[in-house]
Amino acid sequence: LRLYRFDAELGRGMAMNDDFEFFNERLFYNEKTGELHWRNIEIVGCSARGKIAGTINKKGYRVLCVKKNGKLKQFKAHRVVWLLVNCEWPIDCIDHINGDKQDNRIENLRESTISQNNQNIRSALVTNRLGVLGVSQQKSGNYRAFICVNGFKKSIGTFDTIDKASNAYMQKKRESHEFCTI
Repeated sequence: LRLYRFDAELGRGMAMNDDFEFFNERLFYNEKTGELHWRNIEIVGCSARGKIAGTINKKGYRVLCVKKNGKLKQFKAHRVVWLLVNCEWPIDCIDHINGDKQDNRIENLRESTISQNNQNIRSALVTNRLGVLGVSQQKSGNYRAFICVNGFKKSIGTFDTIDKASNAYMQKKRESHEFCTI
């Protein structure tokens, strides 16, 4: 088990920003588990020292609540992990490659755009009445499969069963979405 402490020398020539130093002072990252732990130092409360940092929010992500510049702020753990390992915040989104929102091992994280991140969605939105990704039911009782590619919604076809529509969607998703890992 290798626990990381990130020092300024590991900045790879980059100027260390305040956020890196702030989180580096308070947290250590366990590369094997992807967990962030509170450091055993005076600026971290006694009850938190050594414990896994953060809680799980209603969307399933681990989030950290910290007081920074006199204000209580919330940070997603996967973004903090990215900062500590790469010495800079991600430009846009961070995608969990395996779809597990709590698996914050660096090899499971990759930078992505919002569009790319959406390509790795693994379950239907709560607004989908069928609960099946990429499928809707028509008034005729048939099932229509559709997919969004480059911002455009495209019909895949109409099918007599939900399974056939779902299978057609999954096949098209694997062909059309470079960030899809299912």
